[in-house]
Amino acid sequence: MQNLTSTLFHDSDLKIPNQTLGIFLISFLGLFLELLFIRWIGTEIRIFAYLQNTILVACFLGLGLGMFTSSKPIDLKQSLIPMSFILVLMTIPVTRSALGSTSETLSLLSDFVIWSNAIISDAKTTMFFVITGLALTYFTLALIVDIFVPIGRILGRLMNTHSNPIWAYSINIFGSILGTWLFVALSFFYQPPFIWFLVTGILMAIFIIWLNKNKGINFIFVVTIMVLAWFSSQTPGAINTIWSPYQKLVLRNPHANEIGEYIIDVNNIGYQEIIDLSPAHISANPKTFPPELDGLSQYDLPLLFHPAPKSVLIVGAGSGNDAAGALRHAVESVTAVEIDTAIIAI
Repeated sequence: MQNLTSTLFHDSDLKIPNQTLGIFLISFLGLFLELLFIRWIGTEIRIFAYLQNTILVACFLGLGLGMFTSSKPIDLKQSLIPMSFILVLMTIPVTRSALGSTSETLSLLSDFVIWSNAIISDAKTTMFFVITGLALTYFTLALIVDIFVPIGRILGRLMNTHSNPIWAYSINIFGSILGTWLFVALSFFYQPPFIWFLVTGILMAIFIIWLNKNKGINFIFVVTIMVLAWFSSQTPGAINTIWSPYQKLVLRNPHANEIGEYIIDVNNIGYQEIIDLSPAHISANPKTFPPELDGLSQYDLPLLFHPAPKSVLIVGAGSGNDAAGALRHAVESVTAVEIDTAIIAI
């Protein structure tokens, strides 16, 4: 009891039972939340897959501004409101689609090399879409900066007043590393964003209890974030959605213009159709597979350039179309290499 009392930290905003514990937990939260946004935003809002470091910079900017202004009042609403707002936008289909299409609006700039380019000849329309894309990009980054400011203020307040700066900094580093490791572990076990936000909500709840104001409204925001995270993690029309350690995979049925038995989308982009090119299936579907093109698919052509290959190595095997093509050509030994075990499981 004497030890606990001696480490009590209490100021106008915070009442923490142990200052060192507070530094550890806020450092843990900061790095965990940073990785969450780097992966989640980079997956769902495609422009940030191309501009990979911008989310990282926004997170650190928010933390830095928070530490720089650590003497100012701390209110977690400044984190919870923009976090809730981002989740609302990612839950509503129209706004989710608009944010996801930001990269297409910026692809109109000739110096952007982006997977899917929009082509518009009208200069005014081009200018409108480019400005819209830049505004959406800036708006997203501004929200993320705001989310991290209160976290930085808590960390700065605790670090500034700690009696042993070296020990405080060591705990800060240790908490940051463990927060990173936890996110890596959750990714390793294929946990979806809902679980990431659940961890965030639990850590936020601890600091809501330690803060001396707005506890009720802040807890309402935490619950709202959990509900929104659940709904935003759902993929309409998907047979299965898997967040592997590498990417978001969605298995779904084909649309009208797709010929696969199933479709795999990766990070919301069409990745590969699982196509049945067996002779029996092709002959039974002449409208989809013209007989004159039998044996000339992209999965057959490599086998035609090498007469009677004995063995084939496929690096980046995906869902198996290339391996199936090799087997159709009676290759004796097929070695298929794929880094993502989730795709292999599909």
